[in-house]
Amino acid sequence: MSHDLRASPRRWLAAHAARQRGWLGLAALAGIAAGALTIVQMALLAWIVSRLLVDGDALVTLSGAFIALVGVLLLRAMCQWGQELAGQEASLRIRESVRAELLDHLAAMGPVRAGSRHTAALASQLVEQVEALDGYFARFLPQLRLCAVIPLLIVLVVLSLDWLAALFLLLAAPLIPLFMALVGMGRSASIATSSLSSAGSRGIFSTACEGSPRCSCFIARRKPPPRYMQRRIVIGA
Repeated sequence: MSHDLRASPRRWLAAHAARQRGWLGLAALAGIAAGALTIVQMALLAWIVSRLLVDGDALVTLSGAFIALVGVLLLRAMCQWGQELAGQEASLRIRESVRAELLDHLAAMGPVRAGSRHTAALASQLVEQVEALDGYFARFLPQLRLCAVIPLLIVLVVLSLDWLAALFLLLAAPLIPLFMALVGMGRSASIATSSLSSAGSRGIFSTACEGSPRCSCFIARRKPPPRYMQRRIVIGA
């Protein structure tokens, strides 16, 4: 683990994401296809409702539109399944790489330097904190690309229908990432605080278990008896 990656967590995450660019790109493409099919689905529903309520057409005359709607729903479900599958595959490979990197780093530290850190905090980093990366790589990164493409598709569709409504959407669009950034900054500070307190509580609990007489009794029961006791058992038998 290089000093640059430790100094910049965002660069470290980007470096691991770049190794699985193919799977993450596939997840993003499947998500874009699912978003485009959602727009087509809404357009079909609006057209069917307009033909039924405004024009007064019979349901039999709209059988082709209903079949097309069912096909769009199936394709959208397949795209969402592909997005989830590709995102999970990328996240699994990245988490395996991160866990192997942490183990190599602990091996390079040696028992003396690694012994200065509590085993509960190390176990939390190897298990819980690595597993917490799943949501970032499997869902957040593909959705980040979708947030840049899907709104443009919606604006283009609205622009073809009403340019004034599209103008209002363009004016209101910058407010959404602004509020999302404010919420994310507050959440990041609370997560950092809870992570430190959680590591401390794990260390206190582990130390208490190690010093508890009852826990020590359980540990002693798991140890094999000494050799002279084994010999006494064999002779007595």
